[in-house]
Amino acid sequence: TFHQGVDIGVGNLSRADRTVVAALAGTVTGVGYDYSAGNFVILDHGNGLVTKYFHAYKTYVKKGQVVERGEAIMEAGTTGYSSGPHLHFGVYVNGVSVDPLLYIDYSDWK
Repeated sequence: TFHQGVDIGVGNLSRADRTVVAALAGTVTGVGYDYSAGNFVILDHGNGLVTKYFHAYKTYVKKGQVVERGEAIMEAGTTGYSSGPHLHFGVYVNGVSVDPLLYIDYSDWK
């Protein structure tokens, strides 16, 4: 269904290669479970910028924890409303969803 963010499939990756890292340094403001998002992590990066990571098989962080850019925060999975293993990545500026593809640094991709 239509939703805010981008889905990144991980079905062809081993569980060991499904690690999701923080897009930027920030503070964990949410970790939990939602029937739709499944296991999730929400990071506040300051200045109104928030990133959301949904459908985790397992989360590695706790609410209030400070994380660095590139730090492992979860393992992508298929929890919640999901048709297969993937990461749902959302970016919000001042509470408004924006195109997450504008915030992805492709230079680190293998």
